[in-house]
Amino acid sequence: MAVIDGLEGLEAWVEVNGQKAQEYNKPDDDGDSKDIQSTQVYVTRCTNADVVDFDQVKDIPYVLKYIEAIPDQRFKLCFKKIAGSTYKCHHLGVTYFVDNERTSIVHSKTREHKDLDWSHVCGALASGSDTDGWKAHHFKFAEAEQVSEDDLSTEQISEALRNANRYAKIMVAVYRMSYSRTRNNHSLKEAPIGLAQSIPKNALKGSTITTINKFDAQPCARPRWAGKKQISEFRDPLKRPCAIFEFRYRSKEGLYQEGVLERPDPMDSMSPEELRRLARIGLNHESKGGIKRDEDDVEIKQENGETALNRKRSASSAMEIGQKRYKETIRNDGKVEIDLD
Repeated sequence: MAVIDGLEGLEAWVEVNGQKAQEYNKPDDDGDSKDIQSTQVYVTRCTNADVVDFDQVKDIPYVLKYIEAIPDQRFKLCFKKIAGSTYKCHHLGVTYFVDNERTSIVHSKTREHKDLDWSHVCGALASGSDTDGWKAHHFKFAEAEQVSEDDLSTEQISEALRNANRYAKIMVAVYRMSYSRTRNNHSLKEAPIGLAQSIPKNALKGSTITTINKFDAQPCARPRWAGKKQISEFRDPLKRPCAIFEFRYRSKEGLYQEGVLERPDPMDSMSPEELRRLARIGLNHESKGGIKRDEDDVEIKQENGETALNRKRSASSAMEIGQKRYKETIRNDGKVEIDLD
């Protein structure tokens, strides 16, 4: 799970099919600084549209993790505050962002804020009414559906391009809240559409993103919080979050391309016979002007013993990869003996 240095009492993670998703750091462990600045400004502007300057949000604690997204799997966003952490406020509020959609702020209870652990899980957005019925729009990974710009209006294209840096991102924002008795009638917004049905092809051009969220709608009971809801009173005058957790989800191939995961050596899954074949191919291509080594001149030795000459080659081709994993010894009878590692 993700934690922020100095705020160890706060935790956030993504749950996929009932299990915590494996989290990965990017090699530089910082991500792109301009992208982080954009995230801090964007999240704050959702609660205070007057915030436009990065200097106003640059000190917001932030952490970035990567997770693997497998299409057709539902996921949930999870947050936990550990008992004993008060953060100099009446209680905490949490809101979740998935691609271009965000939830309303969820408020912790005062007693839970001071004395107990408090946790919250969000796996769907709700829409509907008592008259028309209710639906839960579950978060679900799906293959990005790119469409031709000819099938979209100019406004749809412009909106998609404006939101391009929101694709394949999950964020959890935490706020310090003040006490408020004020409550109002809370009407739910219309069913979320998401991004999957309206992505122009050039919006993801050059990107490693191939998977995004696509809502999976199912009928549900009336949400217990529908109707009246507490109005958010922020402790911070600029309504800035006190912490931002960001999770960028990619396919396995996307994680390889971004350098988050190291691509496995294809030889690790090869059988001894396949390694022998690669070694023979390498020997037949290796000789230039000397004695050509045919398969009949090659014998494979699988136990260690005789002194051998290490062949050092790069892994730029299948032939050279094959030469990384054996030692070669020329015997007295002129034959070549291959010792597999």
